[in-house]
Amino acid sequence: MVEYYVLERQDIERKVQVADGCTLLDFIETYVAGVEQTMESLWDIIGRDVPKKDCCRAYLNMISQVSVLLPDVYRAYQDAMAKEEKLWMEVIGRGVENGELQNDVKPTILAKIMMSLFYGRAFQDSLIDGMNPKLLKEEMLAVYERVKG
Repeated sequence: MVEYYVLERQDIERKVQVADGCTLLDFIETYVAGVEQTMESLWDIIGRDVPKKDCCRAYLNMISQVSVLLPDVYRAYQDAMAKEEKLWMEVIGRGVENGELQNDVKPTILAKIMMSLFYGRAFQDSLIDGMNPKLLKEEMLAVYERVKG
């Protein structure tokens, strides 16, 4: 059960369907929509009678406990995060190559920034009102505006 919620629900290929010519702007839109869909389905599973912020907090707590209690699952989770980072880097790299992004953008750094926005927003929002995909999108688009070509 933990593997399903920690690995399968967070799998980037489940969350985001990326076309070959996908721009970074398209990817951000698709990524945030995937986050929103994942959060809604998590809320359905836990129960709509539970406040959304409590669902987010419980989910993040479960992920942090996996690192201690289930090291094999945690290694698989780390692999999944590496896969997600690689996808971000590929999309960003294409954006640099095709002129969508400034030519001095470093895909490895921008990928880490975008992932940090997601995980930071998920953590911070879990302490307040639950994951806010609209704010995540605004933040990612603000970064995009600073690096677009």
